[in-house]
Amino acid sequence: MNIADQTMQKEKHLEKILKNLQRPIVAFSGGLDSSYLLYKTTKAVGRENVLAVTVNSEFYQPAELEQARSFVKKLNIQHRVIFTNHLDDDKIRTNPPDRCFYCKRKAYSMLAALAAEENYDRVLDGSNQDDLADYRPGLLAVEKLGIASPLRMVGLMKEEISSLSKKNGLETWNSLSGSCLASRFPYGEEITLAGLKRVREGEMYLRNLGLKGDLRVRSHGHIARIEVTPQDASLIYTNRLKIAEKYLSIGFKYATFDLTGFCSGSMNLLLDD
Repeated sequence: MNIADQTMQKEKHLEKILKNLQRPIVAFSGGLDSSYLLYKTTKAVGRENVLAVTVNSEFYQPAELEQARSFVKKLNIQHRVIFTNHLDDDKIRTNPPDRCFYCKRKAYSMLAALAAEENYDRVLDGSNQDDLADYRPGLLAVEKLGIASPLRMVGLMKEEISSLSKKNGLETWNSLSGSCLASRFPYGEEITLAGLKRVREGEMYLRNLGLKGDLRVRSHGHIARIEVTPQDASLIYTNRLKIAEKYLSIGFKYATFDLTGFCSGSMNLLLDD
């Protein structure tokens, strides 16, 4: 069996799992994985039986929320946005290595409570097989709360989800890699509203310059470390003086360019020290 056939088999397995549900809630960020899961869930049980829920917080990019709203509107899917304040929790704000566990526990506890209150039978999340290859303490919270991860259950990887999304006509098939803004800070560095604002403005500025690929602005105290894909490296260099000036104006003291480029989860490298 070739790779394409294996991917199709996984999708068929996913469809069987989803058809056993009645009224699920899908934790919906608007990214590649949760968009594909939401689409397949509505196909399996009917859009009238599915509720997409986006948990909004200080860690969520405004542009990502708009992307989520646009997706559900086009497919006419029920959507609810609920807000949680992550910074009021010391175990999140102080940014320990297992911060993601507490973030996920807080967000998914809200979804589990909503499911119980409104008679939804299951909460689904878009974790995929690739998530097992990195340090992901949030997965433990997902498991402890009984949240189902159908994409991971059938072994779907991100590249396969992208391919299947394209096959199903989803515009999210080539979505950029997303992550919460808390991932921009080294473990142990307190996360503040001011720090989140600097990172958010720094990334928005680069987008406005024309960067198309994945990017991260990692905040190391007064230092901004910019990660971009190779296709955008020359744009960073060409605009380096403007970028430095902008970053000084938003509160950084230094603006640096990471020569290794974009790396999802790069802060986890510090755990080896």
